[in-house]
Amino acid sequence: TLAYMQRTPLPDAVWEIGLPNGTYTVRLVAGDPSFFGNHMVIAAEGVVIVDGTTSSTNPWLDQTQTVTVNDGRLTISNVAGADGGNKICFIEISQP
Repeated sequence: TLAYMQRTPLPDAVWEIGLPNGTYTVRLVAGDPSFFGNHMVIAAEGVVIVDGTTSSTNPWLDQTQTVTVNDGRLTISNVAGADGGNKICFIEISQP
């Protein structure tokens, strides 16, 4: 799976899923198996979850963060500092 978060014509796309309000653990894996060297900065509910640069030896950025949903939607969004190559591979959502 590969979801572009920054690509023409949607340079600042968001990914959302409806969830009941509450606290969630979010694991996000970002990267692209065909292209390396992107600096990716991605947030879940405004909390930075991924901030790093991929490489040929480390093509995936795999991070987990605890966030709180207050509006019935978990929102994944771009953060300033990314170089335009934010790509989501998969997201795991669970309640602690």
